[in-house]
Amino acid sequence: MDASAAKSKVLSLSSDVHTGNFKDSAAEEKSKSAKKALAAIEVSKEDIDVLVEELEISEDVADKALREVLFEGGGIVTVTVTDGGGEGAGAGASPLGEALRRLIRS
Repeated sequence: MDASAAKSKVLSLSSDVHTGNFKDSAAEEKSKSAKKALAAIEVSKEDIDVLVEELEISEDVADKALREVLFEGGGIVTVTVTDGGGEGAGAGASPLGEALRRLIRS
């Protein structure tokens, strides 16, 4: 690092101390990256409608919940069914089921 770059960094830190403007650029970049990834995920309009109707929430909240579930699960979800036709241990593992569960618990 040359002297002018070092001086610039010191002045920047000094002004941050006085203004209280501390930024973690790595955290900001991670947040921006996550927001872009969430925006790129396609969600079913029907699933959004189910959440809105059943939980009486806004479409934005339903959309965000579904996107987060799909983002965390990589969009690959499995559901298991027992021999008796009932739902097994993986029941509700669909994106809609998981979003419903999270929204009810929150």
